[in-house]
Amino acid sequence: MSKNTGYNGYHNYETWNICLWMDNEYSIYLETLRRLKREKFTPESAKEYANEMFPNGLTPDLEEIVRGGGSLDSINWQEVADNLNENEGA
Repeated sequence: MSKNTGYNGYHNYETWNICLWMDNEYSIYLETLRRLKREKFTPESAKEYANEMFPNGLTPDLEEIVRGGGSLDSINWQEVADNLNENEGA
C-alpha cells in the first residue's frame, strides 16, 4: 500500500491512531481476521467496524481530541480499510 506521509506514513494523526489501535489490540486483530474471511473492508465498513470496536467509534486517544474540540472528519477511511485489508491471509 502506498501511504501519504502526513503522520508516520499515514494521511494524518487521526488516521494513524485508529489504524494503530486496530492493529495492536489483539481481540480486534482476531476479529479483523475473521471478517476478512468473508469480505474485504471498504471505507464505509471500516468506519462501521471502528464504531463497533470502540465506544462512539473513538480510540482513547481520539476521545481526547474530541473533548478538546477537535474533529474526526479528517480520518481517511479508505486508508483505514486498506490497512485492515493488509491482514488478509495472515
